[in-house]
Amino acid sequence: MFSDDNFSITEDQAIMRLAPNYNRALYSYIAPFLKGAVLEVGSGIGNFTEKIIEVDEVTSVTCFEIDASCCERFKENLSSFKNKSKVTLYEYNFNQSDLKERFDFAFSFNVLEHIEDDRTTIIKIVKYLKSEGWLFLYLPAMQCLYGSIDKELCHYRRYNKAMIRELFCGLPAQIVDMEYSNSIEALGWFYTNRILKRKSQSRGMVSFYDKYIFPAARASERYLPKFFGANLFVLARRKD
Repeated sequence: MFSDDNFSITEDQAIMRLAPNYNRALYSYIAPFLKGAVLEVGSGIGNFTEKIIEVDEVTSVTCFEIDASCCERFKENLSSFKNKSKVTLYEYNFNQSDLKERFDFAFSFNVLEHIEDDRTTIIKIVKYLKSEGWLFLYLPAMQCLYGSIDKELCHYRRYNKAMIRELFCGLPAQIVDMEYSNSIEALGWFYTNRILKRKSQSRGMVSFYDKYIFPAARASERYLPKFFGANLFVLARRKD
């Protein structure tokens, strides 16, 4: 599933555009909450921004992305987006932000692991939410899976539920739901990331996995135990 060619976050983002089933699954998590002002922390090259701004109930999408090459690709993609006037892109560290705007919904897909001071990130996101506003996080899970690809992508960590509870401790936000997912993928990730020690993802194999393996694995999730998985999703709500 992986290739050791030169790799970058931008390339990883481009490869993941070839995984429509995976992307639809992620989008399904946040679709019920998309309305009003939306905050996207770590927008990458705009893989999800493009779809979000097509939602009539969404009035604006404020995006943060620190990686310069991702920002350039994002702006190239943005030029072809419908409703692109809804988008504001900030090209700097979210932890250094000081926004006056408040948001109905905030989300982050596979980003928090790239941030050394993830506590400050969560503090700021919660601060920027309106009262009763929602936050969704999708994260790599299980430190035992941490390996060569995590290192190549500059991941500081993989998460578990206790780490998330600690991040939210003392904040005016309530964790409403938190669950591991992709338990079958965890086995494949361990093999490629820890045993084979691959460093990057192959376009062809990501496409193959998304088309033939991911749908079956996702369908089986309902029958599998929820105590482990390659990912962890978190749904929280601001409570003043």
